[in-house]
Amino acid sequence: MRDLFGKKLKENMRKKIEKEFLSKLNPDIRYLFEVVIESENIHWKCKLCGTRVSSPIDALYHATTHDSRLKRLIRFHKS
Repeated sequence: MRDLFGKKLKENMRKKIEKEFLSKLNPDIRYLFEVVIESENIHWKCKLCGTRVSSPIDALYHATTHDSRLKRLIRFHKS
């Protein structure tokens, strides 16, 4: 029973971390990424091609490879 509680607690923590980490991305590109936690490293993984990125700006640049309309977001980010 104790193990089940610990497992559920870990799963809840993982979901909370994933939600918080995903919220760091621009809302216009969130649909392209999922949060992946591997050996205590957290990063975003592109749902379309599997590329992993570790910073919001890298995610933004990567998103433009799939949808060129997102380039407008880079202009806003640079200013």
